Amino acid sequence: MPFFQGKLKMILHYVLVGTFTKDIIPGGYTPGGTVYYSGVQAKRLGVEVTIISTAESDIDLSTLEPGIKTYIQESPESTTFENVYDKAGNRIQYLTAKAKPLRIEDAPSLDPPPSILHLGPLVDEVPIDYWKAYPGAKIAVTPQGWMRQVQVQDKRVMPRYFEEAQELLPNAWAMVFSEEDVGYDESEINRLANLCSVTVCTRNLSAASLFVEGERSEVPVHPSTIVDPTGAGDVFTAAFFVWLHETNDPVKSVKMAHIAAGMSISGQGVSKVLTRAEITAIYDVYYR
Repeated sequence: MPFFQGKLKMILHYVLVGTFTKDIIPGGYTPGGTVYYSGVQAKRLGVEVTIISTAESDIDLSTLEPGIKTYIQESPESTTFENVYDKAGNRIQYLTAKAKPLRIEDAPSLDPPPSILHLGPLVDEVPIDYWKAYPGAKIAVTPQGWMRQVQVQDKRVMPRYFEEAQELLPNAWAMVFSEEDVGYDESEINRLANLCSVTVCTRNLSAASLFVEGERSEVPVHPSTIVDPTGAGDVFTAAFFVWLHETNDPVKSVKMAHIAAGMSISGQGVSKVLTRAEITAIYDVYYR
């Protein structure tokens, strides 16, 4: 392990739980999902990354960042989405296939144990009590997969009331979700934020709402050029959780996350996901 200022610096072990997806694009698909985009960003920040996932055996993960460890439960099919965006980056999403769910009793033994356990379901494939598999980890939550329902007639993904929030969120260290996830319902945003010590609600190209012990502030986004907005929220989330773990400074962590997300959407896929040094350099110019 590297030394830092004369002291042993422990490597942060960032563990993600959720499904790898197939995101439909013209001519085929590209891999995606919270675990994919958050995993790549966390790895480029220089931390140890492990992904616990579910997907079909032939899913193409050749663009996943080298050095990420994976434990993949084989499924007859992978969760498959079609994302349609307007010019402002607002998304309509359709689910065309769904992987089988993970089970807490199949959680792998990890050494070292997780520093951060990021629960990132996409369509209810992660049990709500999966955090119990790794006692001692900081429980980080992106709850969108517990906040979704799929319309039978056209397979469109729509918000649902997150009734299990009371069971999970008081045990969580931090949470990130988008206003889209709750159908732009401000009362629901406030309800969820009051259940978790540190919460961020992202708002596309507008300032994010940060809640710390119920106290709210707004943190402006970093300017960006939209080429491919898919995965921006997941990139934001990984950057936020990593910096929050390291600094215990929620405002700075949101700013770092805004830079990471804003730059990531300026290219296709993960091509513009930045390293720690690149994000820090932009922060030093833009926010100081």
